[in-house]
Amino acid sequence: MRRTRALIGKDDEEFLLASVQLNGRGRIDQDGRTAILTGGAMAFCDSTRPYSLHFDEPHSHLVVQVPKRNLLVPDTRQLTARTLGSGTPGAAVATFLTSLHELARSDSGQAALLVPHAVGLLSAAASFAANTTQAPGAEKALMRQRITEFLNRNYADVRLDASSVAQACNMSRRSLYRVVGDEGVAAQLRRIRIERAKQLLGSDPIRPIGFVAAACGFDSDSGFHRAFREATGRTPGDYRNATRRPG
Repeated sequence: MRRTRALIGKDDEEFLLASVQLNGRGRIDQDGRTAILTGGAMAFCDSTRPYSLHFDEPHSHLVVQVPKRNLLVPDTRQLTARTLGSGTPGAAVATFLTSLHELARSDSGQAALLVPHAVGLLSAAASFAANTTQAPGAEKALMRQRITEFLNRNYADVRLDASSVAQACNMSRRSLYRVVGDEGVAAQLRRIRIERAKQLLGSDPIRPIGFVAAACGFDSDSGFHRAFREATGRTPGDYRNATRRPG
């Protein structure tokens, strides 16, 4: 695959592309450099300059494109076609992107909750690839991603609070509050629980609402009803009836 100047001229948007090699072997050429990719490795290329992708054997790879205007990296010429392999921060971001891709196949709603964090993580990985000072906010983005992943895995635990989240994410409560900002852990956790409850209510018309409440981490039916109505403007029962498919 080759990205030529003629193709570049047809695009209005400028993108940074992250290519994650899932299996097999690949190669990216851009800006006078070559990145060799094997399973789990990642490299960047810039859509505004010519590049080429080569794959020498059966393979699969994941490409994530982000508008350059959304990144914290002003110049991409030093970060393209550099292999980010095992043991690098880029490999950790590649693992996150791969997991997000797999999650989207089975639970698009949960995956959507994690998508906003991908841009910050890619900015951090791009900074490491360029061997520059970490972009402002990149460390916080990595910490925020760790918190969000933990909440998405453990939202059903009614015992979750700021202290347990901070301990599980290996940070102090002060760092936790600094990272989550104005929303707070409780509000973020409640939002995740409500989104999961909406999915359960819409997918199973006969499941008891009390079961949905417990499955989503609410410690009482009344607390679930109150939180759900505040978030959606409807009771759980009304929401289920409104989203139920005819027949």
